[in-house]
Amino acid sequence: MSGCIGNLCLGPAYYATAAVVARASLALLGAGEPLLWRPEVTTPLNSLLGVREGLRMLQLGLSPYAGASCHAPPLVLALHAATAAHPLLYALPNTVADALAALALWRLASLLCKGRSADASGMLLGPASLAAAYLWNPVGILATIGGTTTPLENLAVMAALLGGAARNAPLAAAGLVAGTYVGLHPLLLGVPLAIMFGRGCEDVTQLCDARTAGSGSLASQQGGGTSSSGGGGGGGEAGSGAETSRRAAGAGSNPVAAAATAAAATAAAAEAAARGLERKRERFEWMRCAEFAVFAVVWGGALLWLSDLFLRAHPEAQCLPRLAAWATAAAPPAAARRGACWLRASHGFALAVDDYTPNIGLFWYLLTELFDAFRPFFTFVLHSHAVIFAAPLALRFPGRPLFVAWALLLACAALRPYPSAGDLAPWMALAPLALAQQLRQLRSALFLVNALVLLAVLGPAMWSQWIIVDAANPNFFYSITLLLGVFYVVVLVQAVLLTVRVERLAAGKVVGDGLGAGGGSGGRGGDDGPVGAAAAGATAVAANGSVAE
Repeated sequence: MSGCIGNLCLGPAYYATAAVVARASLALLGAGEPLLWRPEVTTPLNSLLGVREGLRMLQLGLSPYAGASCHAPPLVLALHAATAAHPLLYALPNTVADALAALALWRLASLLCKGRSADASGMLLGPASLAAAYLWNPVGILATIGGTTTPLENLAVMAALLGGAARNAPLAAAGLVAGTYVGLHPLLLGVPLAIMFGRGCEDVTQLCDARTAGSGSLASQQGGGTSSSGGGGGGGEAGSGAETSRRAAGAGSNPVAAAATAAAATAAAAEAAARGLERKRERFEWMRCAEFAVFAVVWGGALLWLSDLFLRAHPEAQCLPRLAAWATAAAPPAAARRGACWLRASHGFALAVDDYTPNIGLFWYLLTELFDAFRPFFTFVLHSHAVIFAAPLALRFPGRPLFVAWALLLACAALRPYPSAGDLAPWMALAPLALAQQLRQLRSALFLVNALVLLAVLGPAMWSQWIIVDAANPNFFYSITLLLGVFYVVVLVQAVLLTVRVERLAAGKVVGDGLGAGGGSGGRGGDDGPVGAAAAGATAVAANGSVAE
């Protein structure tokens, strides 16, 4: 992502700066006011209107949660106190949050690339280009100039992942707790973060190199004049190496057999290196996880205390007295019984799904059509869908915590009760990093991009037909949200299947260049891998050489 105008060369830093300036300019021009009412951008949880109402009630000496519109946590109100009501500066906190999130993303990508270029590390975008692409993401720009609280949550997510990749417990815990404080669903990232602290983050560059080495050795074996048809034993690196040595001794001075045997040895080394990547992560460091958990508890307690301190003039909205009474099985204070605490008004509101305002999610229409007696059960079922992804993904991909985090961000964007367009920004930004190998094998990229563009056009069109023109009904708009859910499912399934494919390639269980089910010249997709194929080729060449002699 670079270009030149005359003698001036424009790099990623230029585009990142231009993106920040574009956000500020759009906010100054008043482009965010229409977005305050758009269901794709604003929800009851992240609405700037709710923040403004809460701050206005504070000015009147009332609890911000005495009404029914404010669902932002107290510290979010404090952050927007000086700018929320200003017609020009209301987007300033979000603009700063986006810039910091891009900086965290750049640092995360640089850490995983280890200073290598995008081509050398196997990534589609370099760290600086990745940060610039995040800042120019249209959904991120809409969330920022719309004044929503989503950019704050995205910043916390990026900080948590950066801390996990760097194994920095205070930073990761702060990001996790802050994201949970703002949006609740980032709590699920605790699972991949724990894996990062216990095993370490995956090294995408080494995995790419192991796969390339295996494919290259197989190609050299095929170029030596043989066509392998499978075979070879899968008895481990030691057995394969010993067998290759015996074949090398029996080949004598036959140059063709020696070349094939050398190819088999190279393939054995490549497979041993690929398997060694997994062995390095077998030892789980529980002490690092315990340190991360302790910091998370400390940061969580600090946020609760600061929130109650901000609401010290309104004890009926404080949370800690209620939690203390609940923990000791005592009656809550008299002031606490007069109203709802901020925790119930923010996270409790999201869990109970009390508001059925239309949005781009799946909850509102289903719960509207249900009888009251069935709503609690189906609300629980809908919430559980976002939770059940964490354990299976962590168990199936224990060596890829960054991919697990990416998949959970995607699942949460689809299964939130009040999703918005800004929820797409984190997983879209992390895709070139977490799916560095998978995207190179993706065949349906054009279809997925076109589908997302089509949904982005049809969603506002159906909303206009229903609300503005009054020529349609809710089914028209909800059909687009259902298609968006299908889009999420397709992306998640494609990513999981491609990740399984890449792991099999790295482990030497699939022969070929990575697109077919068992590519390669006569290779089979079994467990023999390049070692078995190369060893079989060496045997055939040695036999042919003996006959020729």
